Amino acid sequence: CQYPDKMAVLCSDCALTYRELDEYSNGFAKKMAEQGFGSEDIIAIESDRSVRTIVAMLGILKAGAAYLFLEEYYPRAGKQVAYDECECRIVLKKDDLLAMDLVRDPEFVDRSAMDNLAILVYTSGSTASPKGVMLENRNLAAVISNFDRFGFCETDRTCVFASFSFVASVFDIFAFLIVGAEIC
Repeated sequence: CQYPDKMAVLCSDCALTYRELDEYSNGFAKKMAEQGFGSEDIIAIESDRSVRTIVAMLGILKAGAAYLFLEEYYPRAGKQVAYDECECRIVLKKDDLLAMDLVRDPEFVDRSAMDNLAILVYTSGSTASPKGVMLENRNLAAVISNFDRFGFCETDRTCVFASFSFVASVFDIFAFLIVGAEIC
């Protein structure tokens, strides 16, 4: 990690440096891998906007799996359509993330690959039913690598405005983490 002691992510009740974020997400990835989750398995997250959610997102990606984030307050029927369509192997809810004993692991080897599915984003369904959009790691890398043209750098601090279920949040989170900025 390029900025290990710099603040990476903070919320009203928690803050993590880049080293802590890396090691906690490694620990999360290791737990997912030990439970048999890996390449292109889809893990749904039904939670809130929190540091633990960011740890889970990164951990899922490091395990080689993909995540689908849906807000906990979305209607159950709409969420169920997405879960069924994606064949999610597990749905991690807010209480699951809070109950999980997060462990730091400085040694875990990232199992993601550029052609792996990384993130599923569902549209609002304004044209009938929600539709899923699949982002591979290569798509994510290509998009966020272009954000440096805007001059984002490690001294920046940004607020993630968009819901974690919208594609805009993907850019808010990953584009700023990749340059060493702080996200709130």
